Amino acid sequence: MPRQTPSFWSDERDRLTAEAGLVWAPGDRARLGLAVDGYRLDRYPDGTRQHGPGDITMTTDLWLWRGPVDLGLAAAVKQPNADDERQLGTDETDISLMARLGAGDVARLEAAAGMTFAGDPFRFTSHDAIPEFALSGALKTSWGSAQVVAGGGLATDHNPARLSASLGASTDCPARLSAAAQVGLSPAAPDWGLRLSAGYCGG
Repeated sequence: MPRQTPSFWSDERDRLTAEAGLVWAPGDRARLGLAVDGYRLDRYPDGTRQHGPGDITMTTDLWLWRGPVDLGLAAAVKQPNADDERQLGTDETDISLMARLGAGDVARLEAAAGMTFAGDPFRFTSHDAIPEFALSGALKTSWGSAQVVAGGGLATDHNPARLSASLGASTDCPARLSAAAQVGLSPAAPDWGLRLSAGYCGG
């Protein structure tokens, strides 16, 4: 359980999350996703524990141009599902918009930058526009791919920087297994993290 400080909260806690997701790709230029944090468990340094459902996030990835350098857009909408009274979430809708660049096939490099509009837009102290960026590289192998990702949210008046880096690998479809290890690059980011997932690809 990595120690972290979620957006708009000041208390550190260790967080364990169980998540389910569904991704539909109607073509090679578009992908729609739905991720559900079905369960969150927070453990504070004094031993206090809080648990309950997390947030639902809807995502869209579009490649507008395919060429030597691919150009695309990405959007995500986090719904206000998690309980803010127990600090499992912010009870607000957050919207992220990113522009993307990508190049390569067997060895793939991508860069993305944009903004996340978080919190209540009518309450100054609980609303924020957070600049975000991500840099990633992937290498295809005979069994799947290996990936490295770095980035996160930059510091604002209401939130500290949350930057991290991860290294992972995933197998090819139809049965897809993946694992990734994460390390925090700024104090408010998770100190460390481990993500394991299993899925199935069809179509």
